[in-house]
Amino acid sequence: MTTVSLTLDEVFELANKTLLAKDTNINMGVLDPLGATLTKGKTLYFDLIKNISNSIKNC
Repeated sequence: MTTVSLTLDEVFELANKTLLAKDTNINMGVLDPLGATLTKGKTLYFDLIKNISNSIKNC
């Protein structure tokens, strides 16, 4: 069985995500490629990469 995942930037409109996934059996995930939800600091880059990889993994 193949799993299909749709990962989009968090600023992508929810209505557009729903339209893309309509009548399909795909998982939807959200990416934050700019780290908008992260705290600035020494570990920002590593936190950013970890969040992106977790988003893909969990999708």
